[in-house]
Amino acid sequence: MENNALYNGYKICRNAPSVSHLMFADDLILFGNLDELTINTLQSILDIYAAWSGQCANMQKSSIHFSKEFRPNRRTEIVNRLGVKQMQINDKYLGHQLLKSSYKIDSHDFLNDKFDTKLEGWKRIHLTYAGRTIMIKHVLGLIPLYYMATSLIPKKLMRAKYLQKDNFWEMTKPQKCSSTWSAMLGCRSEMKEGCCWAVGNGEKIHIKNDPWVPKLHNRRPIPNFLSTEQPVLVSELILQNPPRWDINKLQLCFQSHKVEAIVDIHLPNISEEGTEDKLLWLHHPNGVFTTKSFIKTLNDKAPSSSHYGNSENIPWKKFWQVKVLAPNLQIFAWRILNNGIAVGSRMMTYCKDINTECRMCNGVVETLEHLFLYCPVSQAVLFASHLTLRIDGSLNLSVHHYIKSWLLEGGDYSKLKMGICLFWSIWKTMNNIVFNKGTVHIQKMLQEAYYWFHRDTNIQDDTTLPSEQDLLDSAKTVWSPPTQSKMKINFDGAAGIRGFACAAVARNYNCEFNGCQTQVFAFSTPVEAEAHGALVGIELAINKAMRHIIIEGDSLTVINSLKYNNFPVHWRIKNTIGKIKDKLGNFTSVDFNFIKKEVNFMAHSLAAYVVQN
Repeated sequence: MENNALYNGYKICRNAPSVSHLMFADDLILFGNLDELTINTLQSILDIYAAWSGQCANMQKSSIHFSKEFRPNRRTEIVNRLGVKQMQINDKYLGHQLLKSSYKIDSHDFLNDKFDTKLEGWKRIHLTYAGRTIMIKHVLGLIPLYYMATSLIPKKLMRAKYLQKDNFWEMTKPQKCSSTWSAMLGCRSEMKEGCCWAVGNGEKIHIKNDPWVPKLHNRRPIPNFLSTEQPVLVSELILQNPPRWDINKLQLCFQSHKVEAIVDIHLPNISEEGTEDKLLWLHHPNGVFTTKSFIKTLNDKAPSSSHYGNSENIPWKKFWQVKVLAPNLQIFAWRILNNGIAVGSRMMTYCKDINTECRMCNGVVETLEHLFLYCPVSQAVLFASHLTLRIDGSLNLSVHHYIKSWLLEGGDYSKLKMGICLFWSIWKTMNNIVFNKGTVHIQKMLQEAYYWFHRDTNIQDDTTLPSEQDLLDSAKTVWSPPTQSKMKINFDGAAGIRGFACAAVARNYNCEFNGCQTQVFAFSTPVEAEAHGALVGIELAINKAMRHIIIEGDSLTVINSLKYNNFPVHWRIKNTIGKIKDKLGNFTSVDFNFIKKEVNFMAHSLAAYVVQN
């Protein structure tokens, strides 16, 4: 019908694609301009379909919606002619409101009603802390997902209507635009804060205005411009054949620490795919912008009105969105912030004849601040950890202050996680003294904290799936030597009191030791330590003049990043993976294998020894 000009679909603008219909299982939604030809064509289509299939359209359940420009008398005429009813603002289809109110908040009021309905049948008052958390996250949290799915707008339609020639980052807001587009333009400054360019050829990146150095605080290196030449684009700082940084020009334009950060950026070879510059979203592991990660970023920055008593305001939205804490640790931290820990000073209000002294130092009355901050045992534990936190009693800071400062630092929340794990270890030690007549042991307290810190550490991304060969290799329970012509190098990373370390161990077909190499980091992330371990293994092979090697590790993310060219590389290890691939030309053959952590015992033991000593 459209090809014969008997029916015209609807366009949101002149350059947008035409949409004529959407088909579901037994329902049909039509879009078009209601002129006489269109009305006659619709009636003809329905009559032909009824004659062929024997099924008639139910006009009593059908409805029609008009645009604002339609005259009321014309609307009534068409409704009577087609035998349908006019759609109302509250009408729903499969539980969804097809027509949205101009007041966006009011159009989602029904979600509050659904929350109340779910809660009425539950004995929520009698639930434990963990039970309430499960109820909120896994029951109530799933209700909006079904309804929010209808808010998706095709990218092509938005680009055709608003981005015909303009640049999204530079265009001005039109006088007339949808609320969705207006909101997107209003969030550009927040989007820019989470973006960083991955340098390819450097032709799209402005040196001063664009973020492109991930290791710098604001990711924008301010040039000195001491030389007469003033480069504008990053491409002017790159030499060709092969692509490499112009060290002399960098030293003239930037300070030494900025030069080091720039040189650490890997430049892809011309033969590699993806030599063009690419804009990365740093709040997603693969650098891809998603609405979920952006909304999470906005919520983290949103202020919260919740607070405990007269203490510092805690950003509760951001607190509950932290995913690195185990559920029991997060509930424990929440109880600390709400003064829900049964310390001596609180217990004395309920039990008169009770010992209120601190059981670890037997000194003063046990308060929340004394137990976690000012007790000599707690101070020794906090200072001995890799936080190296020295508590100054003269400042009289509270536990709330430290937790809030760790929370506001953001990033991967490593300090927050370690701080809560240390508090948890202190609390368990105190309870062991009270109920089991235990003793204080600083090293065991640190080991307990590190156990919880690394317990839920998952180096590989959830979307990383092993191949069939990976599954076969990972099923092995013992280390297998290579063939006679090859050398096998195992790598791994470890964390400890001094931070992170990685190690690589080389062995031949007789299981004989052929060398090792290690590296220590003051602070890193697990996936970065694993990637550096692979790089150390490659450097070990080059130093030993090996030609046929097998690189083996228990990080599926690192192995797949090296094994498959089209694998989405985590942005944190993109530079390291690029450096490894640049060095592969030194070998005749290189294989990458994934194994279980238990089988990778030799490399892990060496890395653990290095980080502890």
